[in-house]
Amino acid sequence: MQQNNQNLSGDKYDIREAEIHEQPLIVSFLNQHFFPHEPLLSMYLKSAKCSDTEMLRIKDELQRIHEFMIAKLPCCLVAVHRDTQKIVGMCLLSIEIRKSNLNNGACDLGDSFKSRLKILSDWFKCVLDVADEKIDFFDKFPGIEKILKVLIVTVDRNHGKKGLATNLLKEALNFARSRGIQVVGGTFTSPYSRRAAEKVGFQTYADIDSRSFRDANGKSIYTEPHVTSIMAIQLS
Repeated sequence: MQQNNQNLSGDKYDIREAEIHEQPLIVSFLNQHFFPHEPLLSMYLKSAKCSDTEMLRIKDELQRIHEFMIAKLPCCLVAVHRDTQKIVGMCLLSIEIRKSNLNNGACDLGDSFKSRLKILSDWFKCVLDVADEKIDFFDKFPGIEKILKVLIVTVDRNHGKKGLATNLLKEALNFARSRGIQVVGGTFTSPYSRRAAEKVGFQTYADIDSRSFRDANGKSIYTEPHVTSIMAIQLS
């Protein structure tokens, strides 16, 4: 993909695919700017009342998972501040293939979410997996064989309100088009990412109230209301 230079709100940014040598920077960015602020995980860990030692173990485990994911994913888009060359936004993408055609280049991320910590493995199983299974886009779009999934889109808060999330998603659509993929979908857990997705044409196929997520014993995981949106766009 060609580098796409943006000039937003007076600051210049480049939106491009990340390079292999930037993987440690991407992991560091995720640890600093995404998971501490990701609504579903932050609310979950807050309610679990983890000790400082437990939080350090969780941080280390999340870093291991991030490293695994980034090494396997087909594309990570980054927003780079041109003057400082600092990564200030990113969008992680995966390609899903219809189950009847799994031998044709699918990106299997199953192992990446097999956490060695019970508190995280429970969250993946009872929250992320449930949200992911809410809508089967292959049923919604029966004629397609591949879907580009937006796994994460996040921006450094110091560079917020400059359209970076919107432009990262625009580049995700260009990435899909360049590979003949007709549908882009994702689970959007924050109002900011949801608005960015709406701006580039994503439609909501399901909204999930956080209070509907249940643990293995059937107890509600969350007490505070929060909306997670399952969204997608079909490209012309």
